[in-house]
Amino acid sequence: MKILIIGLGSVGQRHLQNLKSIYKKKINIEILRQRGFDKVIREKKILKNKIIKKYYNLKENLSFFKATKKKPNLVIISNPSSMHEKSIIMSLKKKLNFFVEKPALTSAKKIKPIVKMINKHNVISMVGFQSRFNPLLIKVKKIIEGKSLGKIINADFKWHTFLPDFHRYENYKKSYAARKKLGGGVVFSLIHEIDIIQWFFGMPKTTYAIKNFHKKINIESEENVHCLMKFKNKNNYFDIFLNLSFTEKKNIRKFKIIFEHGTLYCNLEKNFFEIYKLNKLVKKIKIKIKRNDLFKNEIKHLIKAIKRNVKTEISFEEGAKSVVIAEKIIDSFNKSKELNI
Repeated sequence: MKILIIGLGSVGQRHLQNLKSIYKKKINIEILRQRGFDKVIREKKILKNKIIKKYYNLKENLSFFKATKKKPNLVIISNPSSMHEKSIIMSLKKKLNFFVEKPALTSAKKIKPIVKMINKHNVISMVGFQSRFNPLLIKVKKIIEGKSLGKIINADFKWHTFLPDFHRYENYKKSYAARKKLGGGVVFSLIHEIDIIQWFFGMPKTTYAIKNFHKKINIESEENVHCLMKFKNKNNYFDIFLNLSFTEKKNIRKFKIIFEHGTLYCNLEKNFFEIYKLNKLVKKIKIKIKRNDLFKNEIKHLIKAIKRNVKTEISFEEGAKSVVIAEKIIDSFNKSKELNI
């Protein structure tokens, strides 16, 4: 199988290493990128390239067409978010299967035209939301769908992290996550939580948001966002609170769902969830899983879908729903007064 990777930043490097680890010599990988041709990163260490067959320079004219002349089986799009749209459309014009890292786009305007092209050319697509392959979250989704705890009353999701610690080998202020023009900011960079909410509960009916504009880490994009989403599921109305932060030195990634007959607490840092009824613990599940295993499961699912010529579980159309929500959050806090704390 021949694979072209566009962009070789941290997540592109991860996909490169995982593909080579899982499929060994069965995979032929070529790279399209702007800089650092001889750099391959493994376990946060920069190594000399010994595993990539060929590079194409993104700065050269017609380089994409040269790289796809022999029609790769898959294009992995892992360049900065603001460049995803162009890379997707170029891939679709050549009728190539593609995987795009989250967020699929940074604007919802192009979703429908791209979905139309995907269906027309019968292309297999996928968006990179590896959290959906976490066995713990799969179990939580089954509990929600099974309605064993009754109706949902409300939920609270938090993801607090510290952007300067993301990639110690680079200046965080120059990373895509910090730069607005590259599609950065806490909303799009931590869009996994928005995707989990959409996966669990569907699309919100209304979205309100405010941002804390106090510059704690001095980046041009938003650092903290507080959001309220209102949902209607048949005759059940409920609210979900979402808090995303780039400025917390202690990582917190957890959520709480209050049901009619119990409360579920989930900690994604320590990979466990607990269910309480009348303040008594009635169930606890803890799972041992390495973060990279989620990426491996994701790529295995994708390759299997391509070989079988079937739709992936997180097709572009499904994965782009989070972009619609993210855009509503950003529109909402742009209209609201800034919260200076």
